[in-house]
Amino acid sequence: MTVTTPTHVDSSIQELWAKLVLRDHLRAGFWGKFAGAEGSRSPILQRTDLVNQPGDTIHIQVTNPLSGSGVAGDVTPLEGSEENLSTSSMKVIPLFYRHAVRWYRRAAKKSLLGLREEARLRLGEWGQEKMDDVRFANFVSTAVLNGETYTPNVISVGGGSGVPGDIAVTDKLDVESIQKAKLTMYNNRAIPLTTSDGEDFYALVAHPNTLYDLKRSDEYRDWVREAERKGPDNPFFRGALAMVDGVLLFQHNNVPTANDGASSNAVSRNILFGAEAFIEGVDEAPSWVERDHFDYGNEIGIAYSFGFQPRRGLAKNSLIVYAAATAP
Repeated sequence: MTVTTPTHVDSSIQELWAKLVLRDHLRAGFWGKFAGAEGSRSPILQRTDLVNQPGDTIHIQVTNPLSGSGVAGDVTPLEGSEENLSTSSMKVIPLFYRHAVRWYRRAAKKSLLGLREEARLRLGEWGQEKMDDVRFANFVSTAVLNGETYTPNVISVGGGSGVPGDIAVTDKLDVESIQKAKLTMYNNRAIPLTTSDGEDFYALVAHPNTLYDLKRSDEYRDWVREAERKGPDNPFFRGALAMVDGVLLFQHNNVPTANDGASSNAVSRNILFGAEAFIEGVDEAPSWVERDHFDYGNEIGIAYSFGFQPRRGLAKNSLIVYAAATAP
């Protein structure tokens, strides 16, 4: 027996072109609070065009900044000095993720725990973790995605050419390297995030091993002591560690690491980002399916699924910061 798959009917699947230029579900986990609809100036811009209609691809339209000098004064005519508007697109192809829990009816009868509710809870946790894992992996990826070149902006603590092999055990994240990374973002004209009282900032999520030595330094403690946190009601600030020179610091265990440093030491792929740094296509909202007719009702199961794909948006709005991540 063979079963029809999307590959067999690929020619009949509509590709949906997003109409607007790059600007609540899947709100859980670390990245959930940073997700928003287009026009929100959120770090992650979600497109849900495919949730209730056919198609497998979303093309996000992007207009490139103008580079012409224009004209000055009233005498020089503007006519004939106009500039063309150049557009490009980024492709998002949501992938389908799912998991399930299954148990015997008599196991539920004998257990002190409510297995059905426990299954729903654990599947929800799995979904949150899976979403974050995929987001972290895609946001620091240097591979081709959906057939498109996927080149990030990168910087190495301690200098170097911007590859993990530059990083020695001693190349630890410090206040100076955070300031250099922020300067790189600023010079790239990265769009900043904004506090509830209108102040601009960027955010950095780093691996806990990378932040360990930073948090023990006197210079970091000075920033924490002297810098007043802005906009405490702003959701961006929930779970943040500190603000260092306009960079809001977060830590998370899912920040990718690998033993590919100068001496095969651990290197973290920390992410500095501003507004509109990432895009995310969604074609299936999280859903549950329950079945109680396995083996004539002897077994019960719950399945959980969702479909999405996250990726970097405009490269200028994010920066991968390579740093040592050796456990203390």
